[in-house]
Amino acid sequence: MSEANCIGEGTPVLKEDEALARVKLPARRRSVNVKYEHGGRRFFAGVGFDAAGVVKELWIDGPKAGSGEQAALHDASAVVSVALQYGAPIAALAAAVDMQDDQPVSALGAAVMLAAALEREMVG
Repeated sequence: MSEANCIGEGTPVLKEDEALARVKLPARRRSVNVKYEHGGRRFFAGVGFDAAGVVKELWIDGPKAGSGEQAALHDASAVVSVALQYGAPIAALAAAVDMQDDQPVSALGAAVMLAAALEREMVG
């Protein structure tokens, strides 16, 4: 078998001899903390950048400590961060955000869009 992983039929992601490498971020790195609103509620996002100004992590905190929503936001932002550190561009993640009336439908989507805008400001 020459293709180890596929998305959909016949769309190769990795060949057997290829491997993805996760970018290890330095302990000290540039980050921005932002308050934002979605659906009339306040959220907090932490966006971490590599030395080139590319978004490599996203952390989201929800409005109610200890809630299931907060736990889901923490888990989802961890998954986004891992994807970014394996090379997924924030612009690609932002393009996948579900929108309604030109607005993200979720707090996670809003944070991803915010992170993409911050990267555009930093990188140009």
